[in-house]
Amino acid sequence: MLKKTVALGSIVTALCGVTEANTGCHYKSGWLVGAHVGASFGKHDFTGTASAPGVSQTGKKSANKTAAVLGLFGGYRQIFNDGITLAAILEGNLYTTNNANATVRLFNTDFVNNAHRNYSFIPNIQIGKIFCSRYHVYLGLGLGISNIKTKASVPNTPFSVSASKTRVGFVPSVGFEYAATQNVSLLANVGYEIYGNSKKAFNLPNPPFAAGSGYAQSVKQNYWTVKIGAAYRF
Repeated sequence: MLKKTVALGSIVTALCGVTEANTGCHYKSGWLVGAHVGASFGKHDFTGTASAPGVSQTGKKSANKTAAVLGLFGGYRQIFNDGITLAAILEGNLYTTNNANATVRLFNTDFVNNAHRNYSFIPNIQIGKIFCSRYHVYLGLGLGISNIKTKASVPNTPFSVSASKTRVGFVPSVGFEYAATQNVSLLANVGYEIYGNSKKAFNLPNPPFAAGSGYAQSVKQNYWTVKIGAAYRF
C-alpha cells in the first residue's frame, strides 16, 4: 500500500512538472475581482415567550429556507515560495426573499415568527496552496455581516411588528480555483455562516391582550452557502 501511495505521488509530481514546463505557473501576486452565484441553505431556530403580569410561557420552533445568492468579490493575493498563498478578500452578497416562518403556540394563541436577510458583507482571510500551476485550494475564515429582518404577529389581531438588525458572525469556508487562462479563474466555494441569538421584546396591544402583556422573540440563524463564479486576476 505504501509503495502504491509513493508511486501515485511520484506520478502526480511528474505530471505537475510536465504541466508547469509546458505552460508555466498561471498565478502571480496581485489583485483580483469577480462575481459568483449560488444558494444559501438557512436554518432558523425561533424561541417565543408570551407574558402577562405574573405568568409567562415559552415555545420553540425551527424553520429551514433556501435563497438564491448573487455577489461580487475582490481583494489582493500574495503568492509565496512553493505555491503557498495568502489573500484578503471582501465579498458582498444579495439574497432573494427567503422568508422563514415558524408558528409558536402560547396560551392558546398562535404567534407567527418570520425572518429573512437582504444582504451581507464578508471580509475574509484565505490561506491556500497552488498545485500543477493551474489548481488552487484554500481555506478561509471570514466575518459575516448580515442585514436580517425579523417579524412577529398574531393573526386577526392588531399585533404585527418588525425589526431590522445587522448581525455579525463567523464564516469558515473551503474553496477550489482553476486557472483557465493566465488571467481568468473559475471558482467554487462552500461556507458555513454562524450567527448567535438575536432578541427583541414587544408590547402586546390592549385589547385584545391583557394590560402589561408582552412577547419576546429570539432567533438563531446558521447558513450553508454554496457558490460558483469567475475571477479576473491582474
